Amino acid sequence: MSPLPPRFPGRSAAREVVGAARQAGIRAAVEVATAGGARLARAADHAGPLLDQLDDTLLPATGDALEVVAGGAAATSRAVATRLLRLAVRVRLLSSPSPADGVPYATLGTGGGVAAASGPAGVMPVGRAMLERGARIAVLGLVAMIVLSTAAALLLPGVSGQPVVEPVTSGPPPGGGRAAAPPPAFTPSVTIGPFAGDSTAAYIGIADRELTQQAQAAPDAELLAVVDLSGFRSPQALHALLSDYRVTQVFFTVPGSGGVYQAAVRDPLADVLAAFDAQAAGAAGRAATTADAATRRRDQSEATALRAHCDCAFAAVIRTPAVRLIELRANPAVRVIDAAPPGAVESTVRFIPLAPDQQ
Repeated sequence: MSPLPPRFPGRSAAREVVGAARQAGIRAAVEVATAGGARLARAADHAGPLLDQLDDTLLPATGDALEVVAGGAAATSRAVATRLLRLAVRVRLLSSPSPADGVPYATLGTGGGVAAASGPAGVMPVGRAMLERGARIAVLGLVAMIVLSTAAALLLPGVSGQPVVEPVTSGPPPGGGRAAAPPPAFTPSVTIGPFAGDSTAAYIGIADRELTQQAQAAPDAELLAVVDLSGFRSPQALHALLSDYRVTQVFFTVPGSGGVYQAAVRDPLADVLAAFDAQAAGAAGRAATTADAATRRRDQSEATALRAHCDCAFAAVIRTPAVRLIELRANPAVRVIDAAPPGAVESTVRFIPLAPDQQ
């Protein structure tokens, strides 16, 4: 017995065509959304330094304006209390002072006038006292909130635009090597970089594998990562290499000096140059006060090199999507990229860079 022919032979073919078109549309929408997200991430990377410069320009003027507002609010607090008292008398919430008290209506709420308007026993009416005190507390609370907000904004590290430079501990060079600077006073919860006992080759392999896995799992996820270079670069050359990325920290050292420095930056070029100049001044100061001839020569050499903005930068911390880290890793100027876990906060991460001369 032969199978029955389909009742509607054209309907199944049409359904297949519609299904294929729907799948193609979904794939196209996903591709467009992914491309749009990547473009937005690149735009955010470019806009970050501009917004930082705008903060540096507007924040001092805003602080001055808030100081003027706070002073004016404090000066008018008594006037506000006076008007509230007058309004209370007008709506009969409080009784006005009698002529026998010898206090004119216009003196309500001013110094001494309220006391004179008290009852026969010389005690201020309870309602009037509570109203005046409430008005003063409200105004002074507003003033205190403005002042505290301004002070908190002005005291945040890096708001002034000056780089924060501090010594860091470099990665442990296999087989010994140059001495490392003292570690920072705080203990971050996450450490990114080579660990004691790791060979350089093993560390690079582990970092590459983890970066690839993160990019495959979430290519558009923003990551913090330390980018270790294949060679030392000047501040200008480092800026040219990473100009399309948002740089938050830079590591530099005079090769052979033993001191590794970390600069928290907002302007990827100006702040790095300022950090070099600050460390040059520090080295010159140490050279002028030391009694040891060898130490003095080393400090003088370091000061001279940093003052000339030498090829001394060798690593940087950047924030960018994982897929862009993969693209940067393919650059021959990059030795390794070690990314922090997704969602890591920079203040809780300690980055240990790998110097080009660590083998």
